Amino acid sequence: MKKKQISSLLSAIVALIIIFLGGNELVKNNSKADVITSGPFDESQVLVVEVVDGDTIKVQDEQSKVVKTVRLIGINTPETKDPRKPVEYYGKEASAYAKDLLANRKVTLVKDVEDLDKYNRLLRYIYLGDGTFVNEQMVRQGYAQIMTIAPNVKYSELFLAAEKDARENKRGMWGG
Repeated sequence: MKKKQISSLLSAIVALIIIFLGGNELVKNNSKADVITSGPFDESQVLVVEVVDGDTIKVQDEQSKVVKTVRLIGINTPETKDPRKPVEYYGKEASAYAKDLLANRKVTLVKDVEDLDKYNRLLRYIYLGDGTFVNEQMVRQGYAQIMTIAPNVKYSELFLAAEKDARENKRGMWGG
């Protein structure tokens, strides 16, 4: 056989193998697993399986069992996990509050404009089953400050008002 015939035959065999094994599985296994950005992680309930800190959680879709890291949009809590920095003032309290609010609970994730941050985390607003808007709650109770990064600015005015309220009423980090 000539090189051209062998190449064509090999291409046909590879195509058949992909079709036979289910091309989607091969493509999935060769792509970044953390780049799945639609489906169960948009406006449907997922389970919080870990609270990393006050503004970052891990969620799992109960059907697919896929786990994703989620960064809460519009807020920033004091650092507790950055190995380059000491634990910041009110960081432990912010993490504990987030755990009390979110650990092992079903939540709804809602995206704004961008899907992922530079660390490949999903960027989302988070709602509890009772309608509590977690991003706002963290700010209003004084466990987070606003951190607006365009183009994800849908609730920036709400967060600004929540931070003003927390400061004026000396809640959380603003109390001491």
